[in-house]
Amino acid sequence: MSIFFINRPSDAIAGTANLSWNANIEPDLSGYNVYWGTAAGSYSPPIKVGNTTSHIFSGLSGGTYFFAVTAVDVWGNESGFSNEVSKLVSTTADTTPPVISTINTGNISNSSAEISWATNEAADTQIEYGETSSLGSFSLLNAFRTTSHQQTLLGLISGRTYFYRVRSRDAAGNLSISPINQFTTTEPVDTTSPSISGILAGGLTQTKAVISWTTNEASDAQLEYGTTSAYGSTSALVTNLGTSHHINLINLSANTTYHFRVLSRDAAGNLASSGDMTFVTLNVPDTTSPLLSGITVSGLSAT
Repeated sequence: MSIFFINRPSDAIAGTANLSWNANIEPDLSGYNVYWGTAAGSYSPPIKVGNTTSHIFSGLSGGTYFFAVTAVDVWGNESGFSNEVSKLVSTTADTTPPVISTINTGNISNSSAEISWATNEAADTQIEYGETSSLGSFSLLNAFRTTSHQQTLLGLISGRTYFYRVRSRDAAGNLSISPINQFTTTEPVDTTSPSISGILAGGLTQTKAVISWTTNEASDAQLEYGTTSAYGSTSALVTNLGTSHHINLINLSANTTYHFRVLSRDAAGNLASSGDMTFVTLNVPDTTSPLLSGITVSGLSAT
């Protein structure tokens, strides 16, 4: 029979030791013998536990105990000892909750947050949380006992403040709960450019024009313009963010077709630009009287 691995006795109530081991996979296995004693390598006669992979020792007095397991086949052949494990047994009942320390919140996104903490003894892991100090929600309990704890809260709402406290219970059932802490999820990253609409060219004179438009979110304002669709000139940037925009163009040439497009960038830096549009400045008004010449009198008669 082959040698296999025995696990460290788990913590339990005072005076007990919960022993477990990996199963022997040989087909002719009959059962297991459990050996124990108060000195390493020195065991009492074995306890035959049958074809099971765990055994509970109870009624133990205080002290250190050593354990090993062998496998026995159907012909009575016994394997060598497994690895030896030990446990310090205390007869004093544990009534002290774990001490929680170093609570940290990290990796906060718009929908999740990672909570970590430590305990001074092995304990389970759980978080109580909610959008008010009344909490109301629980993370899934991680029953594996450890001194280093971490859980990630998922499905959170962006831009919200969450309140939470961590919970850890030791093997004796003593529960420790931290004070309430809080964190705020981030806003989602804005990758959408503003939507431009309602572009108008008005206030036209021989040398001026007023270009106006609207955006669906607060944005800045600027124009590119010129006598061709290559533009060539740019207006001053209006940095105040708003949804209603207008820019005055001056020093234009009379009776000239101008091409232009409007530009708006939101607070997240997403830029939107319109298609090419045109307007025509007014012609110079005619303020010169006609010049009369070649005046003659003809067709004279008595009347």
